[in-house]
Amino acid sequence: MKNVAKYSGFIAIVFAAVAIVMMFVCKAVKYDAVLGSDQFVKGTTVLFGKKEETWFGTAEIKLAPAALIGLILLAAAIVLLILNVALTGSKKKKSFSLFELLAAVALIVGGVLIICTKNSFLDANDVASNAKKYYDLTVAYAIAGVLAIVGGVCALAPAVVK
Repeated sequence: MKNVAKYSGFIAIVFAAVAIVMMFVCKAVKYDAVLGSDQFVKGTTVLFGKKEETWFGTAEIKLAPAALIGLILLAAAIVLLILNVALTGSKKKKSFSLFELLAAVALIVGGVLIICTKNSFLDANDVASNAKKYYDLTVAYAIAGVLAIVGGVCALAPAVVK
């Protein structure tokens, strides 16, 4: 069990990095447009928004604040975990560090925010309340949120295991 605590920071970094990659690469929000044909909103569109010209004028898709804040928290957690490894080096740690605690909190909160992306996206884009039932979070974004939360729990492992 002590080996798990020894490598928990590295495991948390890997989980957070995979979650960030999934946020960029995978589709984020699925909606049923017409008679069962599923349409998707890309992860980059959900993270940063998009303006596109159509025949009817300029269409704007606004970013989902929860997804963007979750991405920032995951990136900050990775930086904190790398700083923790760099500052402690190969020394034996006697206690749980503040960097690990902050990284764990950032990963857990970031994961919860990623899971809340759908509601944030719908509210930012003023989707009517009766149309919200046709929207859903994709499995990839749900997995990214769960990976971030598991990474946060892994970052807490040195505090629990002695």
